[in-house]
Amino acid sequence: ISRIRNREDKWNAWVAIMTSALIATNYTENGWGLTRAPDHITRRLQLRLNRTLLEEGIIDPSGKSTYKEHYIPVIGGEEHARPLMITNAHDNREILNEMTPFFEWWSGIDLKPSIAYGIRAYRNDSNLLMHIDKPTSHVISGIYHVGRSEDAEPWPIVIEDFHGNTNQVYLTPGDILFYESSKCNHGRPQTFYGGYYASLFMHYAPASPDFDGKALLHERDLAVPPHWHVDFPPQEGL
Repeated sequence: ISRIRNREDKWNAWVAIMTSALIATNYTENGWGLTRAPDHITRRLQLRLNRTLLEEGIIDPSGKSTYKEHYIPVIGGEEHARPLMITNAHDNREILNEMTPFFEWWSGIDLKPSIAYGIRAYRNDSNLLMHIDKPTSHVISGIYHVGRSEDAEPWPIVIEDFHGNTNQVYLTPGDILFYESSKCNHGRPQTFYGGYYASLFMHYAPASPDFDGKALLHERDLAVPPHWHVDFPPQEGL
């Protein structure tokens, strides 16, 4: 981190490390898990995805609910590879609420729904850098894999667990990856090759009144060492 030259990038890297290593709570044994979603919800999401692909296509979307996602630093690829968002806010909220008991069962705590976004369809030449998510709202999370094109090559989610292991997880449509997304580094650093790879992203926060997001952010910032801004000289291989 000390060899990062850009001050904003350096600060963001420090707060990410402090969040994951010191501030965010561990709620599960491993930090991630896998389950199957109810078939009726998977069919509902696949209908939305397939209808959009049929009516609007995957190349040049123009509908109000289908658009290229705005620039996000951790999503790699050129302009042609920017993911598509196939959205339905009401439907996403209903699914988020309906799935809450599944996430409470996995995490062992009461949860309040934060947000579900997508369906996000990654496109050819995409990748997702390793990162953690917002510690105030993206605490217990899920990647709900909806579908992919016939030509899609296997594209694993890479996630670091609480025991020092780096895991590659291959999802099939209807799988949900549970993960503590503000605690476990995760991403898809391998380049995706294929037409599309589509998922819904679901996030929850602890419902306990003891969970104070603002206090957590303050504690995180205080944990960053005072020498965070010092630049170390470049070193070959780092």
